[in-house]
Amino acid sequence: MSDFANGVTADNQAEQPPFFVVSPGKVAVMGFFTFGMYWLYCFYQNWKLHKTRTGEEVSPFWRCFFAFLFIYPLLRRVNDCIRESGKSSEWSILGLTLAQYALAVTGVAVNAMLEGRPAAVLLASFVCQAAWIMLFIAMQNGINLSAGDVSGQSNNRLTLANWLWMLPGIGLQLMMVFALVVIAIA
Repeated sequence: MSDFANGVTADNQAEQPPFFVVSPGKVAVMGFFTFGMYWLYCFYQNWKLHKTRTGEEVSPFWRCFFAFLFIYPLLRRVNDCIRESGKSSEWSILGLTLAQYALAVTGVAVNAMLEGRPAAVLLASFVCQAAWIMLFIAMQNGINLSAGDVSGQSNNRLTLANWLWMLPGIGLQLMMVFALVVIAIA
């Protein structure tokens, strides 16, 4: 499956996965270099596929726009899909949701506490970003399990569009590393 989900016809609806499959490695790389924006794209695609598969009246756009509020409902639907398929998962959807909320609050608090210390803020931002990515990977593993593609093999390659999307983030990340080095030397 490519990053650009095509329109679904009645003939290929059965072939569509219930949710958006992405390999954990791709989620990590894309998440890091798009500063988490790739997860919003995945979130949108998950709701879009769910709506197509079930006919449930949900707005993928608004659920993506307010993603923070709709993490648990999405993971609950993924978990239901896993159970319906006869599989089981060791994940805690409530734990993942609460971890997302706790990380958001922690990020704001840490930035406030570290105000005036740019090196500490940059380092803290890298740590927070790594923690977000670990949560995204845990969520994506459950989503992949629900689709029967645990490793995400059907969407594990970086496309030209992915590279173009990451290009500004690569530049920003390099500037952040450069800033850390300059601050450390000074």
